[in-house]
Amino acid sequence: MKRALWLLVFLVGCESKREAPKPLAVSLPGASASPTLPLGLFADIYRRRPVPPGTQTSVDRVETELAKNPTDTKRLKAVGLAYYAAGGYEAAIKKLTGLDSDSEAQLYLGFAHMGLNNDAEALTALKKATGTVALLEQGSLYFQVLKKDDEAEKCFRAALEGDTHGEAALALGLLQASQGKSEPAQKFLQDASEALPAGKARATAFAALGRLERDPAKARAWYEKVRKDDPENAWLKKLSK
Repeated sequence: MKRALWLLVFLVGCESKREAPKPLAVSLPGASASPTLPLGLFADIYRRRPVPPGTQTSVDRVETELAKNPTDTKRLKAVGLAYYAAGGYEAAIKKLTGLDSDSEAQLYLGFAHMGLNNDAEALTALKKATGTVALLEQGSLYFQVLKKDDEAEKCFRAALEGDTHGEAALALGLLQASQGKSEPAQKFLQDASEALPAGKARATAFAALGRLERDPAKARAWYEKVRKDDPENAWLKKLSK
């Protein structure tokens, strides 16, 4: 989807000895009393969510099963998830619409609407779903599309209670940084950087911490961490110009 901006993971060499990385040459933004962050950083924590492990993704196979009982809700959901996995968002929406009592069906109905930029419909479906991911995606819509920071913060704080991977802390940190609330933003971002696995989401936390850091030497240290996790990070490239 348009808001899901994940880049390809870099490849490493295998036989020849690699040279030690050179220090980053970056032009740090001027420090201010309340440095803020662009939305470009925020977008990196969201992605096209995969279907649950073990989901049957063969559309033909699940359609064949559905034909045996066209009103069976489990089979409708299975077909909807298969279409979603294949990128057939409109077909997924047709199958998943109406399965209001199934939280997972509503979650992927929301994702399918997000894939088509049907933001109002996506929000309606996600509100019927439960769990951390649904809350994170609601917060994303409120923050990035509807520009309702208060509602976004409510969603992210609610997600924080059940988040063990650092995504909610990252979302809160970036939201507060965008509002110029540097100190609480740094706390959440630090928590996120410790909880997130190595990769692009953690690189986003590092990049944000570097942006908020007023000490050039400390900022460079954060940007070195960004380069290790995500050499193609858009914010890092911008600073390197």
